[in-house]
Amino acid sequence: MQATFSYCTWTVSQGKGAVSATSNRSFKRESVELPFQPSFVPRWAVASCQRDEDAAAAEPPQQAVRAFVATSNGFLVGYNSGEWGGGLYSYAKSGELLQELLAENVIRIVKVRDGYLVVTGIAHMFTDRGEAFFLKRDGGGGWRVDYRLDLTGAPTAFLDESESSMLVATHDRILRVTNGRRVEVLYGNRHGFWAANSLVKDRDGTLYLGARYIVVRLRPRAVGYAETWLAPEGATRPRLPAGQNSD
Repeated sequence: MQATFSYCTWTVSQGKGAVSATSNRSFKRESVELPFQPSFVPRWAVASCQRDEDAAAAEPPQQAVRAFVATSNGFLVGYNSGEWGGGLYSYAKSGELLQELLAENVIRIVKVRDGYLVVTGIAHMFTDRGEAFFLKRDGGGGWRVDYRLDLTGAPTAFLDESESSMLVATHDRILRVTNGRRVEVLYGNRHGFWAANSLVKDRDGTLYLGARYIVVRLRPRAVGYAETWLAPEGATRPRLPAGQNSD
């Protein structure tokens, strides 16, 4: 809870040959604006205690748009309202709903060869799961889910390494997704990464994660990575949960 509501969080970025970290005091996710008016928008997945005649007055809020991409004949739109649900939908350019493809919390949609990789996940209470679904065209011009990959946890940060590989940070692991078909665990930390929100890679292969309280630096070594926590001079070390000791 201390980490979740912390007023100290860092975002890492890369530019002009240097890695920088910026402190932030707000974690609100900005809403994504669609360039079209959808004919249908999913709503929160809630249970209603109203009578049928009162259902319209008690209609739940609309789902929040998290990601979208333009396709050759329309749009793929990912919705994500956390514990209130989410989904992936296909729309025509006119805004007409064509398909409901997934009932998952969409985090990112990435163009890959022959289709799209849709990253989903949710971390709430005792739930922490993440997946990647590969979409490709079906014979009728629509979309179908060709296969899925288990990401072991909800993704929190991404880095596009190349056209064929992407790094993904979860609560406690760094993964590499290659060609949208293979998942490799690069590094794991049983204490977690303190809610990492951003990920960059330096020229020597060093990884930096912007997180609550700290910036996590992962320097490659012969086997795995050496982990270091970076913070301004004078900063106090965050306390681990009861019963855990730092390495």
